Amino acid sequence: MEDLLPFYIYNGVSKAEFMDSEPRELECYDLAYKFSENRKNFHEHMQGAYITEALKATVCNMFRKNGQAPYEYPAEPFRIFPLTLEEEEEKRGKELQRAVIFSMRLLRILRNIRKIKKTGYMFSDLESGNSNRRKPDGGDIFCPLFFTINIF
Repeated sequence: MEDLLPFYIYNGVSKAEFMDSEPRELECYDLAYKFSENRKNFHEHMQGAYITEALKATVCNMFRKNGQAPYEYPAEPFRIFPLTLEEEEEKRGKELQRAVIFSMRLLRILRNIRKIKKTGYMFSDLESGNSNRRKPDGGDIFCPLFFTINIF
């Protein structure tokens, strides 16, 4: 029993309380110790995860190949608990709004392409002020709208 005394003193039990208590009365201190160790392990694990993300954002970007998208450090902290119903609804609403905006912009682009096909003007003709109505050769239409419209 003397070998357990330092453990319980570390956990906040006085020597007198330790000597006067039965083992089952000290179980709550054991549980508190296990809880604090689990919490420390969790924080250390999360710290390791953030360090890994930081290394990915720095070292991995140094060695990325041409054309490969750079890795970015997460903008928000990692979620520990799942989303609440309100947060899920808000997220779903934002995604739906982004999808609607995307589809409206895509529809506008397609309408502009149809106008170009219908009139027979190429973008270079409109830009240079050439008003000759001619059909484009080859049927492929260059539409710079894809490069100028920011979809998101």
